Amino acid sequence: MANERLAPRWGYVSRTAGRYGIVSSRLVVYPPDAPEERRLFADLSHRFTPLAVIGGVLAWAALCGLGATPELAALAVLLVAVPVAVVLAVKAAPVRRRTVTVSSCCSALRPDADDLVCSERLEALAATLQGAESALRSGVIREDAFDRVWRAVYAEAVAQSSGEGPRPVTPGQQHPRGDHGSARRGRVHGTGRRGHEAHAG
Repeated sequence: MANERLAPRWGYVSRTAGRYGIVSSRLVVYPPDAPEERRLFADLSHRFTPLAVIGGVLAWAALCGLGATPELAALAVLLVAVPVAVVLAVKAAPVRRRTVTVSSCCSALRPDADDLVCSERLEALAATLQGAESALRSGVIREDAFDRVWRAVYAEAVAQSSGEGPRPVTPGQQHPRGDHGSARRGRVHGTGRRGHEAHAG
């Protein structure tokens, strides 16, 4: 553990299971050329909302238990949470504007062929980044090799989110354990905002 390296914050993957066996996946990839500090703020901004909701409810209950009125307790929570959220959003904005998001939705009970292809492509991209991150942490590859994988996945995520379909990945860009950039074509539900910021690595 002492020899593990810290991997750059490349973005994050989230998966949620809904009713009727529907699984939604979301891959968020930060721009590789964004400064580490800005990517940190983007990551904190992403994590802040769920933590603020849970922490806000607990703080509100604690204040009410100490004798504050529900309205006053809610106001106190908002006065703390809102400024923090605004600062994080402003700091993260340069990265978030260039972040690429690819999402998929697939029913485990009645899978659609196109949705399966979309899900497979998303999982392949996620596996590529996560595999490269693991290899970097363990010292199998260097940071420049990880950066090539990151840039290749980012470029393909941009292509997929804009509906261009998967791009070929050259041997110098792919992860040593396999080519995850040659998945089949299919529908991709995504957003890629060029010229305008992923759980982060």
